[in-house]
Amino acid sequence: TGTDMAKNESDPMGNGDQNNIATKEKRQIMRELWAFGGNLNTWILRGILDEPDPVRKFPKLCLNGRTIEMERLLVRTKVGSPERQCLLETRHSSMRISPIMATVALCNRVNLVQPGKVDFVSVITLLLKYGADPTAQDVAGRTVVHYGAGSMASDLSMKMVEMCIEAAKSQHM
Repeated sequence: TGTDMAKNESDPMGNGDQNNIATKEKRQIMRELWAFGGNLNTWILRGILDEPDPVRKFPKLCLNGRTIEMERLLVRTKVGSPERQCLLETRHSSMRISPIMATVALCNRVNLVQPGKVDFVSVITLLLKYGADPTAQDVAGRTVVHYGAGSMASDLSMKMVEMCIEAAKSQHM
């Protein structure tokens, strides 16, 4: 068995194929290894200024802490509209991460971001304010909690995880 790419492509804002890619021992070794590292670093390092598509540009704005530009894109959409959902929930990179997951993941990538350069809490606050799903899952079923509270957790990432947990509770997810 393998990843159902047709399902992933037909559902760009959903959690994608979560079926097991199991070995005889019932472990998903390849998917777990890929999802843990995947191509996140390469994807994050691609430029944003030359990206004309707002759906592809939006997560890069998040990762760079450009909250004013993020909000400009979000206020042009209506609450609950497909356009807003596209901005907030489209999955990016081969790991199928949403902007909220990418932001928390980047927070702990010290090799990619200088401490204090990006106000990650403001980015998460804005994403949650406009309706980002704090329970979204990547290709291996990992959530914001996995990215922020894992072995590389910091006080900052834990604060963002707590914000997402509270948002999930208040949204009755």
